[in-house]
Amino acid sequence: MNISLFQNDFFSNINFDNKIVALFDSIDRLCFFVKNRDFQIVYANPYLIEMYNLKEAKSIIGKTDHDILDTYLADKYRIDDIKVMETGKPVMNIIELVLSQSGIPDWFITNKIPVFSKNGEISGLMGTMKHVTASDMDDGNGNKSTFMYEVLSYIADNIEDRLTIRTMTDHFNMSERSFEKKFKSYLKMTPKNFIIKYRVLKASDYILKDGDIAGTAQKYGFYDQSAFTKQFKAHMHMTPLQYLKKYKKQ
Repeated sequence: MNISLFQNDFFSNINFDNKIVALFDSIDRLCFFVKNRDFQIVYANPYLIEMYNLKEAKSIIGKTDHDILDTYLADKYRIDDIKVMETGKPVMNIIELVLSQSGIPDWFITNKIPVFSKNGEISGLMGTMKHVTASDMDDGNGNKSTFMYEVLSYIADNIEDRLTIRTMTDHFNMSERSFEKKFKSYLKMTPKNFIIKYRVLKASDYILKDGDIAGTAQKYGFYDQSAFTKQFKAHMHMTPLQYLKKYKKQ
């Protein structure tokens, strides 16, 4: 796919080398995208279009994540996009859920960097997404770990249970100290924070289908509705009730 298919004022006004597109399009199973200041996708490589189960580029160009993804995923991506555009700093090596080609959320590694206009203003961002495999789990020092991939799978399979650090360390036969140290070296956050983040994302999707805030809090392991609301607001920048009112389908 050639960038000239979507040449417009956006691309003519930024410092953007067309060779970048050819480079990323040549990497197998790597998604590449460019967004403008309005969070609209102005370029998507063939693999990203395929991953979203779309037939052609015009099905995604000019649309935002909210037009093509579940709300809880789109909201998460929007928060990261805003951070990149407001600070002008990259957001790198994010381990997060992305809607896979099969339509099921799966773990991906995401990178986003700002795109600057010729006069130095932030005009948007570009990014990549790559499906996480066991060989991708790197602690930043070149050390690979199938163990961390197994941990992610375990969390995904047991997120609705009373998942704790203790249950995880018992399952993997490790001390809590060793487990937390290894987990943080790969995912750059503690297991506790990661589990809370994941629970909030799953809960935000479920709450739109069920409409029961207290029931959702209980389903995803929060002690009470107050604790759920506090964590939800920290990650989604609004309360569960505000989120439900804003996005509940009529």
